[in-house]
Amino acid sequence: DFCLSRGLGDVYKRQVPVEQQRLRILTALAGAQRLPMSSMAYAAFPDYDFRSPQGAALAVSATVRGLTDDGLVIGASHGYQISSTGRALIEQHGGVQP
Repeated sequence: DFCLSRGLGDVYKRQVPVEQQRLRILTALAGAQRLPMSSMAYAAFPDYDFRSPQGAALAVSATVRGLTDDGLVIGASHGYQISSTGRALIEQHGGVQP
């Protein structure tokens, strides 16, 4: 589930596997009309305390880009929304456990 990696200053930071991030983001989007990238970061990393919304958005930007490239999320005004393909994927996986 979680693995530890050394970051700057030998501080340990929890990392969530990308597939788990993707499912958490899709699950959060399924329950909302649209979400900004920072909100998707809080969904992907529920145990991490971000210092700012900008930092949260940066932390999840590569994952969101992958979801967009795969057609699972769509850019919308003021955020992103889940596509029908994304909904089908989370239904196939039966949602996600925290």
